[in-house]
Amino acid sequence: YKEYFKVYTKQDIKKIKFKKIPKRAKKFDDWMIPFAKNINLSKIKSPIFLVKEFGINMFIISAGLNRYLSTQKNVKLLTSTKVIDIKKLNSKYVIFYKQNEKTFKDEYDYIINASGFKTGIIDDILGFKRERFIEFKAAYITKFNNNYPYWPEVVFFGKRGSKNGMKQLTPYSNNHFQIHFMSKEATLFEDGLTKTKNNSSYPTPKKRYLKVYENGWDEQEVKKRTQNSINAITEFFPKFKPKYLYKKPLFGFQQIPGNNQELRAYEVSFEKDNYARCEIVKVSSVLDMSKEILQDLQNKKIIKYKKNINTLKIDTNLVKLAKEIASKLGYPKDLGEILFSSLK
Repeated sequence: YKEYFKVYTKQDIKKIKFKKIPKRAKKFDDWMIPFAKNINLSKIKSPIFLVKEFGINMFIISAGLNRYLSTQKNVKLLTSTKVIDIKKLNSKYVIFYKQNEKTFKDEYDYIINASGFKTGIIDDILGFKRERFIEFKAAYITKFNNNYPYWPEVVFFGKRGSKNGMKQLTPYSNNHFQIHFMSKEATLFEDGLTKTKNNSSYPTPKKRYLKVYENGWDEQEVKKRTQNSINAITEFFPKFKPKYLYKKPLFGFQQIPGNNQELRAYEVSFEKDNYARCEIVKVSSVLDMSKEILQDLQNKKIIKYKKNINTLKIDTNLVKLAKEIASKLGYPKDLGEILFSSLK
């Protein structure tokens, strides 16, 4: 593709509807064919924009990191481990952590705090003050009666938090789709947004959402919210019929650095004492954030920064591992498959 985006009118969509869908999308218009054949044009406004943006499969990334880290002799990866305290000792950090009910400690030159929604807990231990929000959100997985070889991701803009909130349909392998519906009946939750207060850098989530995070979902609530999401999508795509509703959404607490909940952009921030804060809002920002931290490490002569990027080699073994990870986490294994791999 030489262009980044293309604009369509409703009349354009009506013409594209009658085109035969190729096995592999090569042009902008090819991507619009499944959309055109299924959309209820009376429900949308125009113009319609098609944008060339590539998706990231978190299960593939997880499998790739798993494989890469297992080959690195200078990496010590600790899982099922909880940091209980951090002390500053001269120019070093002494981290005390608990694993299998035993307490250990190690010394480090530099800390990168990438603790997700618990980033503020580490900030509090070290006395660093930061304002931030966190928000509990979920997206729902279903399998539709879709027989097209490919689908674009589709976004319908709407007012956040209302019954006409934004809807987003994200395709996965084997007719699976992820649905966001930015309403409190689906993706958003009552009191799901919390802010830092009382001199703490950790926005304490509501107990009921922590309970879901730690112990799992109520099956009836997932079913209801998934159905609400499906209803929001089938308003635009009436031919879509769900074949299966899955019991576990993709969910978590989104980080929002700063004091403006509308500004949801990534942020890397540094403290003078060899401490970086990596608050990931969107996974697509990770590479830029990593480069900023690596540059700081180089400036402080802690490491030599070589500007080379190890590309992820995707093969059948990696996909197999990604599918295993998806399944172990309670999701359909097809979510770990490379989308449209049969077209390559």
